[in-house]
Amino acid sequence: RSLLEPGTKMDESSLAVTAAEFKRKRTSFQRFVAYFLHPFGFCLDVPALQARIAVLTTKVRGLIQLEYDASKVFVSFETEAAQRKVLAYLSLPKLAVMRNEVEALALKRFAFRNGEKVLEVAEPEEPNTV
Repeated sequence: RSLLEPGTKMDESSLAVTAAEFKRKRTSFQRFVAYFLHPFGFCLDVPALQARIAVLTTKVRGLIQLEYDASKVFVSFETEAAQRKVLAYLSLPKLAVMRNEVEALALKRFAFRNGEKVLEVAEPEEPNTV
């Protein structure tokens, strides 16, 4: 069963107002459920769900401020010819990649991070396996 009426606005401020109205109208039983079951994630109502959304939104906003190292990057090309050209310029033997031999590249400008890192490039897998 839906907790909100169809057409209810789902932006943060509207949800906060709706949650406050629900919380104010809780019966004694609903307050009991909120006190004892909500901490365990059971029988969540609109105020409890809105509070979880607010906490998770805050966490996400904090996490996006941090920098993360990428472990894999997928690149798509308009044509297979362009893909082949890039693979030809960037492909190196595994040992050269492991040793980060920038000078093994055709041009130093093809190295990553201002010419400091050699990337391992490979023929992509079939689209249905990605």
